Amino acid sequence: MMNSRRIRWMTRVLAGLAGLIVAAPGSAAVVAVFNDPGYVDVSHESASIQTSLIGLGHTVSTFTGIDAASFNAAAASANLILFPHLEPNLGTSLGDALGPAAVAALRDYVNQGGAVVAVGGDAHRLLNTLFYGPTPNFLASSGLFGGGSFRQAAAAGTPYAAAPATLAALPGVDTGLNFFAFTPPGALALYMDSTSGTDAGAFNSVTAFVDDVGSGAVAYLSWSWLDAVAGDANGGWNPLLDLVVNEVAAPPAAVPLPASAPLLCGALALTIAARRRRA
Repeated sequence: MMNSRRIRWMTRVLAGLAGLIVAAPGSAAVVAVFNDPGYVDVSHESASIQTSLIGLGHTVSTFTGIDAASFNAAAASANLILFPHLEPNLGTSLGDALGPAAVAALRDYVNQGGAVVAVGGDAHRLLNTLFYGPTPNFLASSGLFGGGSFRQAAAAGTPYAAAPATLAALPGVDTGLNFFAFTPPGALALYMDSTSGTDAGAFNSVTAFVDDVGSGAVAYLSWSWLDAVAGDANGGWNPLLDLVVNEVAAPPAAVPLPASAPLLCGALALTIAARRRRA
């Protein structure tokens, strides 16, 4: 005769196995980080944002190369592509260096459901090349007010309402965007360097935005992640990064279950039922 304690134990085991089969993937993403030393500082900004992503529970892979094959390979194994703080390569920005095939590859990736996150520096030039150019429809850089960045009212009612109310003006926050020159259709300006976008003394620069492009998404964050560390010293930028990554990341690929999993659960169910009858 099987006692009630053992029956309860086996029932919990069965429930746990069933949970493994039906559980949805977690919120963590696989992020392909562009790590080409010709365009990013791999030992500082890129290394710092990779550390932040890993500390937030995401998986990081890195890639180099600026041709279509490099971007396609990165996209195939990740939920999104992230460009760290971009530096001009001998005076040439990455956006200007990309060939037509590479531009098409990144555009197609986003339009078909992928996501691109670009961070500070020449990131706005890259986004212009890929999605917002040519003139006059472009993102223009502007100065930054030293008082930090403030979550805008437009974030209310969206998942970004949970982002920090204020982001610190840390070293490396060096390129805001002038959305008064051009606002991408449907884009959401999450943060500006003024509380309302019109405060006296501020430059009214957008320091973080997200935008739906085709079936995918684009995001911009103005901090370079220079010398980023965990905890409060990131000035609220790490929680924002985590939220943006989780919200814009393309759905992860389905993970196939072992063929034996359903059979194992079925066998356990029959065993429990039979022992209960004998009990």
